[in-house]
Amino acid sequence: AVVSTQSTGERNSNFLGMNEGDELVCNLSVFSEDQKQRHKLLAKQKLPLLLESFNDYENGVKLVFKDDKGEEEGALNVIKEFTSLESLCCPFLKFDFGSGEDGKIVL
Repeated sequence: AVVSTQSTGERNSNFLGMNEGDELVCNLSVFSEDQKQRHKLLAKQKLPLLLESFNDYENGVKLVFKDDKGEEEGALNVIKEFTSLESLCCPFLKFDFGSGEDGKIVL
């Protein structure tokens, strides 16, 4: 995965200490084959079903997920597993967890 500062604007490139046009590149080669498959499953199938909102801010983004406590693989566990894997391939990312109104999970 590649995140380019060209599309996000000057404020994000300054915040990250980067120059306009620099790219942040995730290193997917850190994953075992099983981790690659799991990361793909979480990113493409599980997280989109849980995501309720996405907001872009000056210093990052805020994602709000519904908590599906009734499911076998709860939302919090899915989100924690994904951020754990994401931290391996994208060590420049920082994740903060919290809880929102109505028991929603905020990242």
